[in-house]
Amino acid sequence: MFSSWFNKVTDMKYTVEALRSECLGAEVLQIISASYKKSYETLHHTQFRKNTNDISAADTHRMRIRSLIREVEGLKQKLYRVNDDCERRALEEDVTGKILLICWEGVHFEIGSLLGKVVDFVVNDQAVDIELRETRAKRLRDIGGIFADVVSDTRRNDHCPLRRVMADAKAGISKHRLFFAYQAVQNDSE
Repeated sequence: MFSSWFNKVTDMKYTVEALRSECLGAEVLQIISASYKKSYETLHHTQFRKNTNDISAADTHRMRIRSLIREVEGLKQKLYRVNDDCERRALEEDVTGKILLICWEGVHFEIGSLLGKVVDFVVNDQAVDIELRETRAKRLRDIGGIFADVVSDTRRNDHCPLRRVMADAKAGISKHRLFFAYQAVQNDSE
């Protein structure tokens, strides 16, 4: 039985390594890792408390998404009024970054929510005895650790422009504002 588990873990490491190299793959692995690593904490938790937390997290998530959508709408209005090509490109990158961030926030929330429910079901399955539930929780935690190890080995040589644009949007870096700051410096030096 141990050799079978070891073979599955080895296969999983190769699969995770392949996913890590994809654009935003490391971020997906972080979400999965966090959900699995919490599996032992999930053991014995009441469903009521988890549902209450899920509802407040969903509300917070919805408010964040709505706020980002309003920002995109405002940026698009500015974009429609711009004539300068450089300024337009800066605004387009800001809009693209915010849209990618909205999509990523949705993906992140959905993966985390779904995996949380799956982990809860697997480790609190009343059809099996407590020893098997504890073994399941430990195995899921181990899998989460494997994912975390692979992600921590990732060297962030950001060759993924989508990741950079999205990270700028998340950090509040506006190419449009940087464009105007550059223009101001250029005008002052003349």
